[in-house]
Amino acid sequence: MALPIINQIVYRLDLPSNGQTIEFTPYTVKQEKNLLLAQESNNDQQVNNQIRKLIKECVITEGVNVDKLPVFDIELLFLNLRCKSVGENAKIAIKCPVKECAHSNEVNIDLSAVTLSNPVATKEEYDIIVSEEQGIGVRVRYPTFIDIVNINKDIDNSVAYDLMINCITHIYTADEMFDCTKENTKEVEDFVGSLVSSQYKPVVEFFDKLPTITLENKFTCEKCQHEYSDTIEGVSNFFT
Repeated sequence: MALPIINQIVYRLDLPSNGQTIEFTPYTVKQEKNLLLAQESNNDQQVNNQIRKLIKECVITEGVNVDKLPVFDIELLFLNLRCKSVGENAKIAIKCPVKECAHSNEVNIDLSAVTLSNPVATKEEYDIIVSEEQGIGVRVRYPTFIDIVNINKDIDNSVAYDLMINCITHIYTADEMFDCTKENTKEVEDFVGSLVSSQYKPVVEFFDKLPTITLENKFTCEKCQHEYSDTIEGVSNFFT
């Protein structure tokens, strides 16, 4: 006699980037085990690949390309998956900021209270003028999850620079539009490298304001009773 199969509940989420409603099912015990094994490896690349695989398996809406979703879409989607699969509460370790104490506190956080740190840019805001005099600008996109997965090391200044280069989709003048995906990468790098600081600044500001999941957190150190308030940002910091 065949054992019964439990039907999974289907949940919905509106993606912040475009408002599209997608459907997903909670992840299973087997999928959670694979995720935990990846987390135990302390290898960010392995963890990101497992998150990517898990989301692809759980999203049931046809036509959703997980690899092309902005990072903040993936963060919010993964957090919702975790809430529906495990629960809305999580325990994380936070070290007391008092130097003489430095006690590691186990803090309960409510994942359902998470919000995005910055508003999602409108389509018009993707166009950034770098030279008013010559009418030259760049069109940029948000980094996707696959952009992050393809990074094999921590995001320092040089890697962040390369990431921005990769997210410039077009360079345009008043008369022409150049598709950077069809141009030589070296030429795009040379163009960005030729900008002066004042021209480059608005491009940096766009990426500095990338939305990310965030939560205001308050706790009292159980050892020294110091009251502490901080902001948790980024999906990795919610499960440490």
